[in-house]
Amino acid sequence: MLTIYYSDEGTLTELTDKNKIKKILSDNSIISYIKAVAPTDEELDLLSAALHFHIATIKNYASKKHLPKIEEYDSYL
Repeated sequence: MLTIYYSDEGTLTELTDKNKIKKILSDNSIISYIKAVAPTDEELDLLSAALHFHIATIKNYASKKHLPKIEEYDSYL
């Protein structure tokens, strides 16, 4: 399940609706916190598309066996 927290005019707002999450994540002017608990493949794809992260990065993030590391991609580390 994905939950997004963001500040809306000083008020902390929580979202779980996937369409609204996609809209918030696509707005670079909004700082948000993403909480992913046992995300589905569909939710991982949503994160990958909205954040412009490679799907392998997102799947590593979601993996319980993933060890922390730094990987360099074209537009992010």
